[in-house]
Amino acid sequence: HSSEVSEASREAFLGAARDLVYRQAPDAEQRLALWCFCAGATEDIAQRQSQDFLLDSAGKSAENKDFEEIMLDVDRTPNLAQGQNMSLANILVTYCTRQSTGERLSAEGHYVQGMHMLAACPLWAGLSEARALEVFEYVLNSLCVGYYVDASFAAFQRDVRVADALIADRLPQLSAALRAAGVSTMMLTFDSLLCLFTRSMALKSVLRLWDVFLLEGDVAVFAVLLALLERLLPDAQLPVDDMWESFPFAERLREQSAHTDAEELLARAKAHLDRPGESNLREQVQRLRCKFAVLEHHQGEGIVEVCKHSDLHSDDWWNQALTQVRGWWDGGISEGRGANRGHGGVASGGRSSSSSFPPAVPQGHSS
Repeated sequence: HSSEVSEASREAFLGAARDLVYRQAPDAEQRLALWCFCAGATEDIAQRQSQDFLLDSAGKSAENKDFEEIMLDVDRTPNLAQGQNMSLANILVTYCTRQSTGERLSAEGHYVQGMHMLAACPLWAGLSEARALEVFEYVLNSLCVGYYVDASFAAFQRDVRVADALIADRLPQLSAALRAAGVSTMMLTFDSLLCLFTRSMALKSVLRLWDVFLLEGDVAVFAVLLALLERLLPDAQLPVDDMWESFPFAERLREQSAHTDAEELLARAKAHLDRPGESNLREQVQRLRCKFAVLEHHQGEGIVEVCKHSDLHSDDWWNQALTQVRGWWDGGISEGRGANRGHGGVASGGRSSSSSFPPAVPQGHSS
């Protein structure tokens, strides 16, 4: 009975918090409390984990075979205050050590490139190492479900297809333009799905989005992506189909993300979340995920083409896309269409394939 009361109290708090968080940004202290509550980072957990950090951090770093790879990403993580670089490394090493001694992180149990941005955000918000670790784990398990644990990349493939279907349904003009240009939806979803907008947006905006993500769950990520994409196309007279090929979709999205007004963006995202009837976004995402979940069970039969926009065979498209993703991590890409139209990709920057994200398609695996 007490557990039922506790759960009811939690839901009542979350309901009130949802109403409030859209109306105004929490102050720093309120944000810490909100994020910790959503992630279940209690005082007891924080105290226990702090002791773990103090006792074992040096040993973990020395023993973890991915420490050098982790430090490469830590050293280029933006917005870290003095001393937070080692805090970030400590969080990542601790997390990966847990996975290697329990449920493995991936087929090889490695650190995966991209985690550093998700682990950094709680530090940006002012959380301690211990609480930042708890929020980071919660994000991986609740907002980026399956993206960093599956060597076949199936969960991300599924959600790219979900995003593609949502764009076709809610933004048909953009969907038609992408198809005409041969640009894959995947090229517009790296930052949103894999990093929850931490790479492209201003710090203040990122923290505001995470206030909502932690409360609403991963469906809010799709809502924010749709709200951004609503204004991706120019307001003036639109090009004819054969002119879309020169339109800088990915570049425009990055620029728009960097300069967006977070409050106005959240208002438009909430409109997507709250749309009534059959177009309810939560139910729509759930239906689409069920529809595309079959991808996760056909790894041995080849990776199905994520978007219908490409004019390449799926194996060519996927290998080209992976090359672009690695280049995006290591310094950004100028545009996404080259991955879809057979042009040369960006090199991976010399990083080992074990920690690059997404992982390389295994030899003998039909892409």
